[in-house]
Amino acid sequence: MSQIPINRSPDLARLQAEGYEVEVREQHLLVHSVPHFTTNGRIEYGSLVCPISVAGDVTVNPVGDHVVYFTGEQPCTKAGQPIAQIVHGECRQTMAGAEVRRSFSNKPHGGYGDYFAKIDSYARLIESPVRSDSPHLSARTFRPVETVAEESVFLYSETNLARAGISTLAAKLVGRIAILGLGGTGSYILDLISKTPVAEIHLFDGDFFHNHNAFRAPGAASLEQLRNKPSKVDHFANMYSAMRRGIIPHCGYLDEDNVAAAMVGFDFVFVAVDNGPTRKVVVEALLAARVPFIDVGMDIQLITEQSTLIGTCRTTMVLPDLHGLVSGMLPMAPAMAEEVYRRNIQIADMNMLNAALAVIEWKKHCGFYQDLIRPMQLQYALNTSSLTRLELPCA
Repeated sequence: MSQIPINRSPDLARLQAEGYEVEVREQHLLVHSVPHFTTNGRIEYGSLVCPISVAGDVTVNPVGDHVVYFTGEQPCTKAGQPIAQIVHGECRQTMAGAEVRRSFSNKPHGGYGDYFAKIDSYARLIESPVRSDSPHLSARTFRPVETVAEESVFLYSETNLARAGISTLAAKLVGRIAILGLGGTGSYILDLISKTPVAEIHLFDGDFFHNHNAFRAPGAASLEQLRNKPSKVDHFANMYSAMRRGIIPHCGYLDEDNVAAAMVGFDFVFVAVDNGPTRKVVVEALLAARVPFIDVGMDIQLITEQSTLIGTCRTTMVLPDLHGLVSGMLPMAPAMAEEVYRRNIQIADMNMLNAALAVIEWKKHCGFYQDLIRPMQLQYALNTSSLTRLELPCA
């Protein structure tokens, strides 16, 4: 079954009812077998492709979106002249598994009211010369299209990447991810990772979700939720399970006795713990298991005489082949700064920044973003607004 059911959207259902070969795949609408003349007068067939906008699992009007893409040759008249009403440009890219070769643009006054109007208009323009010569040929073939089941972690369609034309990049963001520590930074890491198609996100934390956590975490916890004193992992698992599957909570603290077993089978780990000794135990286990990870940390200090805060946030990437370089780079002993961090709860912006830097580096590691400098460590300083980096050595 398609991730966006055709029968729940009247415009898609109408396309299907009127005989078009309709398919919805990876948040794109595909209509196959559209006949057209090529420049040398041959009749060939292509597929119209366009990303679709939805509310929940029902399409919404494609306001401002009048361009479609095509897998076939340039549609022409029988004499071999391009159909001028739709000429837009050539492009070579993959959209929802289809290799499109060109785009069309034909915008009526007021735009298209729905996807039936959009697709039907383009199909008629493209096939019109063919039908004038061979009336029995049409994109309305009434042939059934086999639907391919789409396994998705999301409970509703993720259309943002499709709208931007980069949905194929999402395939790079896969695997089993662990987030160790769900304080301010860890919870924002979860917020960002939950919106990617990774198969599983495992949450590790032994603390409970209290008032001070609510003021430096994503979302808005209700008074009733706080009164129920949920564990952090359960609170966030419940929150993000509203949009996706694969959020797995582990309530408890990691120590020397359980950390090695707990870290088995992960493709990547985010370490967002707030004390040195725990970080030491976790990092040693990840180093031994050769699991790539990112460690994040903050050092916020109060300048009493100025009544102001200064500090830094740090993101450190550790890859299996460079584990030997991590010694001395990560704080693994108790520090007085941790007490300042715990007392000051109004630093959600720094938590968000720390998390964003970490997730961006993870996406670079996955190949989603281009990475030209391969930084091993990034550090942002509050009072100078500076971002410094320590680069990885060349392979």
